[in-house]
Amino acid sequence: MKPCLVSTPALPHLNLILYRKRYTPLRGGASCPSPIECVVRNHATLTICNRDDFQHHPASLAKGNEFGFAKEIVLRRGQCFSKRLVNTTREAIRVKLYDRIHSQERFIVTVTP
Repeated sequence: MKPCLVSTPALPHLNLILYRKRYTPLRGGASCPSPIECVVRNHATLTICNRDDFQHHPASLAKGNEFGFAKEIVLRRGQCFSKRLVNTTREAIRVKLYDRIHSQERFIVTVTP
């Protein structure tokens, strides 16, 4: 499946909240063409914050943008995690976000070159 691209400028920073076992962008407008996908520019900062009353374990296996599997990330209520997303290719790439415990939590971040 090809990465999603938008005609508006890609976001320089993406804030996602974890609430009710879902990743939800705080803002994004046209740069978030669906409820589960946003487009960011290369070297954008991704920040994930937990607004639930229980722990979340965000993770990604995307090459060059891995986190949360080799060293588990645990976000308690009110805690945040930030990661700079990089794209070393000439094409847009997809960074798929998961949660190690809650299988229904998924989100896609397209990173432009």
